Amino acid sequence: MNGREFIAKARKWAKAEGVEVRFAPSEGPGSHGTLHAGRCKTTVKDRKKQLGKGLVGKMLADLGIDKDAFDKLRRDCFPVTGRTNHAGYIHLPREDRTG
Repeated sequence: MNGREFIAKARKWAKAEGVEVRFAPSEGPGSHGTLHAGRCKTTVKDRKKQLGKGLVGKMLADLGIDKDAFDKLRRDCFPVTGRTNHAGYIHLPREDRTG
């Protein structure tokens, strides 16, 4: 999962829990940003780079999000549509792309 996917899942979790979430790209050093969930916050590294499992766990702990509840969102949050190329990357139709 990359930083952009983490933010999208955190927003989905927050909507289900009734928690206000905002991402402030200007509140982090360089390509980092700060994700606020209620009164909690965490730093999200470059939104294009992959996040390790340990970092994701730390970020979830910072935000007070249960890892099991967050993992259940994985199946619903990013449906795999489109076709893959020779390297296994998914090509989404233009209207499905974000950012």
